[in-house]
This record gives sequence, C-alpha cells and structure tokens, in this order.
Amino acid sequence: MTDTVAKELILKVESEIANEFSTMMANDAMITITFNPKSAEWLEADDLSALFGEAPCQIISSTITWQKEMIQKFIITEEYATALVAKINEINDAVDSVNILLENWNLAGQNNLGANLESAPEFSEPELDIRQITAADSPDEALHIQYEIEIDGAVFHMSKIVGMGWQTILEAANLDVTTVDDAEESPSISVDEADFGQLDKSESSRESRDESTDISMLYDLKLDVVVELGRTQKPVQDILELGRGTIVELDKLAGDPVEIYVNGKRLALGEVVVVDDHFGVRITQLVRRNERIKSLGDS
Repeated sequence: MTDTVAKELILKVESEIANEFSTMMANDAMITITFNPKSAEWLEADDLSALFGEAPCQIISSTITWQKEMIQKFIITEEYATALVAKINEINDAVDSVNILLENWNLAGQNNLGANLESAPEFSEPELDIRQITAADSPDEALHIQYEIEIDGAVFHMSKIVGMGWQTILEAANLDVTTVDDAEESPSISVDEADFGQLDKSESSRESRDESTDISMLYDLKLDVVVELGRTQKPVQDILELGRGTIVELDKLAGDPVEIYVNGKRLALGEVVVVDDHFGVRITQLVRRNERIKSLGDS
C-alpha cells in the first residue's frame, strides 16, 4: 500500500470521528460545528516550529492509552482560539474554552474506535498550555493532521500532532493502514472466486433490518420535565406550622437561573419568562456532558 493510500485511510477515520463529534455537539450542546480533516502529512520535528512561527498558540495535550501510551497535541493559534470560543459562546457559553471542546472530540474518538476494538483507547483529560511552538513539541516522524473548523459561517484552522502509535490503533481497528516506512506493493496472489448461494433478499428480511435501526417509535415517549426554582430544608415542626402567607426562603438568590430536570437528571439552566398568561422557562445554558454523565451515577 502506498503512502498516499495510507493517508487517505487516516483521513477517512478522522472524518468518521468528526461526524460523531458533530452529532454529539448538536445533540448535547445545540451547537452546529464541524471538524473537516483536510490533510495528513508526516512531519519532521524541526518542521513544526517553522509551521507556526513565533505566534503564541494554545496547545491542548491528551494521553492516549492503548497497549502503550502516546501523546496527541491539538495546536491552534491564540488568535484563532479566542475567536473560536467567542463564536461558540454566542450559542452556548458552557463551552468556554478550546480544551472543553476537545473533551468531546476525545469522547467521539474513543466511541468510534472502541466500536471496532476489543478494548477502546482511553483519552486523558485535555490539558491547556499557551506558548510558542518548539521542535520539542513534535515526536520523530509525527503525523500532522490539519482541520478546518466551521461554525455559523466562520472558518478556523487547527492542527493535531500525534505519533506513529496512532496509525497502529487505526490498523487494529480494521482500517488496514500500513506503515509508511516499509510500504510496499503486495505480491501478486492467485485467488479463486468464492461460490455463494442465493442470498435472501426478501422484503421481510429488509424490513427486519430497517426496524432494528428505526427509533421513530420512541418519538412520542413522554418524559417528566421539572423546573426547580430552589430548595430548602426544614424540620418537621416548621413544616407543620406552615400556613397561608408563610414565606419560605429558598437557597437561590434573586436573578439566579432555575434548574431544568428531565426524568430526574439535570439537563440545563434557564430563566423564567411569561408566555401569554403562562409561566415558561428560556434555556440559557446546557449542562456539560461530563456533568450529566456523572449525575447518572448519583441516582
């Protein structure tokens, strides 16, 4: 397999992770954002500092653990990072830094690769560093992947630097990527055609497959939505003394956002509004995905 084909396969799986990431952000944060992997190149250590020059950059590092450890580094100039976060905050201010954005990217990568591996690779929490790039930021024979990030018509550029171990993970995930150093054309092998019987293409079998992925039956499922203004604790004696006109002081200050729960799990924060003659709530912030996942274990 040639170097070109290997890079095409790397971009293919990067695109699959990007699609899963975009779906997660749309569902969990109501943000329409896409990562478009544009190129994958093998980079010498000395080339990296020349690529970014002396511009201050945000470097978001994570450790990927699968059989052994390796470091991945997302790199974005400070100017682009500031503009990107400002653009996201126009939609959802829960994502207030690039490393929080990349927490979701790591989760998408873990889910995508884990579907094809016996054990999924583990990604550590992203760590943010702001400084100039040096040659030490790149391992030998590093893979340099460039992305275009699109959100609400704006385009930003970001790079990822990762070692050869990333290609090993892709190979194990049945992506058939060969190493670039020893890439050679496969020898010609004589192969006989397999003789298969008639496959069942009946209407019933197609319907069975369709039904297995059809979730439309869940669309009319009803969930309890509760808007909580505040809470307090009182002894039984005080509860028994409650009467008309009694004022109960809550743990919230005037102007604090109300909490929105769906089936007992905190989903979002909001503010109380009046719609015609009814109270309503306007969602102002979605709870971060990792907080929602943590809340599942609190029940």
